[in-house]
Amino acid sequence: MKKTLIFGFSLLAVFFGACFFIHIQEKYNGGYWDDSWYWYGKGLTENNKNGLYFITNERQNLFEHDLAPINIYNNEDILDKKAFYIHKNGDIAFEKIFEDAGPFDICGLAPAKSNGKWGYIDTTGNFVIPPQYQIATKFYNSTAFVTDRENEKDYLINSNGDILYETAIWDLYIAYSRPGEPLIFGSSSGYGLADNGRIILEPKYDYIDNYKCGYALIGNDQKCGIVDLSGNIVVPIEFDSPDDAELEFKKLKPDFSGIYDEYDNAQIRFKITDDHILTDLSGKRIYDNEVYGVIEGGNGRWFISASGKNRTLVGITDEYGKFIVEPKYNYLVDPEQPAYRDNSWYHYSIDGYAFVFGDEDNYLIDRNGNIVFKMKDITP
Repeated sequence: MKKTLIFGFSLLAVFFGACFFIHIQEKYNGGYWDDSWYWYGKGLTENNKNGLYFITNERQNLFEHDLAPINIYNNEDILDKKAFYIHKNGDIAFEKIFEDAGPFDICGLAPAKSNGKWGYIDTTGNFVIPPQYQIATKFYNSTAFVTDRENEKDYLINSNGDILYETAIWDLYIAYSRPGEPLIFGSSSGYGLADNGRIILEPKYDYIDNYKCGYALIGNDQKCGIVDLSGNIVVPIEFDSPDDAELEFKKLKPDFSGIYDEYDNAQIRFKITDDHILTDLSGKRIYDNEVYGVIEGGNGRWFISASGKNRTLVGITDEYGKFIVEPKYNYLVDPEQPAYRDNSWYHYSIDGYAFVFGDEDNYLIDRNGNIVFKMKDITP
């Protein structure tokens, strides 16, 4: 959909952003993250008819305010769906069913659909911004994007429902932001930043790149500089290349410590030999059976495929190769999940949850491999 995708950069912005990311990533000791993460869980209700889909579509806390939305699909008609909320212990949060719903933000609001329109509910399930919009995103640090087709307007709003920015319909674009980052938005006037329910940079720039380590490339008229999380332009927009902007940036001796502690910055400290042996960095074997590779990592956890009883199973190790969860699951992503623009599916959420798929049941597990609940236990 045009509204949820986001952010057509110029070729110059893409080039500048890639260069800046490489430099910053090296500075940050090779830390790894993606711009978009996806978590997906599926189960069936007790009557074995309606499917439950636990879906988010960006890197965030899975249980903001301890709550998360579940979609209910009629397996005979995938378009016939409803939504409700669960607590992170698996209990129903409140006895209310919506036509559709999205995750909560730190401001305590979540988008929900009723009678064909979107509004925003609080953590008790009551609408505090009435259903009035045809499109509504989740809040990103207290700022959300909505579309009012009746008045042919796009808006940025804050958690009070106040309009921060408006433009013609189909003219407003947003980029997904991580917790603690400003929301990057753009229109025909240019790109700007919003944070904590207010505009911190007016939309007048040719591009603003995604944040890395608390800083982003910003540019105008083929010149670039660097902006921080508060919207302060810490390197003036007067340099011809990211390299020149970074040289100026290094003079500031930026401190990256603590900026992304909640994200995956663990380095892998084990290896897999050519003959499928899992060893520590000294070469000492640390697992008896053959392994076939690291699938992906997230928040200091690494998903490993290993030999089981005549089949390959998946387990989870820490950064040292010690299994937190022995290889016993079939999948970490359901094969029915549609293809997305990247393959970064095998992750823990920022707050430390992941989905695994067994022979009969699918589970949510925590960072220590403990089962939080199985999808079949959730019955709306």
